[in-house]
Amino acid sequence: MTPVLAERIRQHLAEYLAGSAPDPLDLRSVVAKFGALPLSSDMGGLAMRADGEIISFRWDEPHDAKIERDARWRNIVLYQGSLKYPELAPTRPVASGRRKALRGLCGHCRDESAGGRQRRLRLRWARLAAAMSTCP
Repeated sequence: MTPVLAERIRQHLAEYLAGSAPDPLDLRSVVAKFGALPLSSDMGGLAMRADGEIISFRWDEPHDAKIERDARWRNIVLYQGSLKYPELAPTRPVASGRRKALRGLCGHCRDESAGGRQRRLRLRWARLAAAMSTCP
């Protein structure tokens, strides 16, 4: 986690906490307690702290969060979060040996509209997942 990205996460969290949108599930108090930016929610929530850790919690016990260790869930939440916060998208290969699999991450969908950005992010995440699935 770079210091710049950590600061951006803190800024996004501060903006979220200062927001005035209705919060019937009291998500603001949960993410404020853990200092984590909410990225995805369903039967619970997944959020990212400024140190890069992904935390997960359930709605029936929202103040009992755990660090998410499952790589599949971490990738899912990072993809979902990168749709709203593009700086969370991967910007370089995971390992130098996988450069060929990840070549051209930004070479497609140069349209900067929301649809073009989403297509580009989906392509990045698909290639990253493919490279990770072939790791020994």
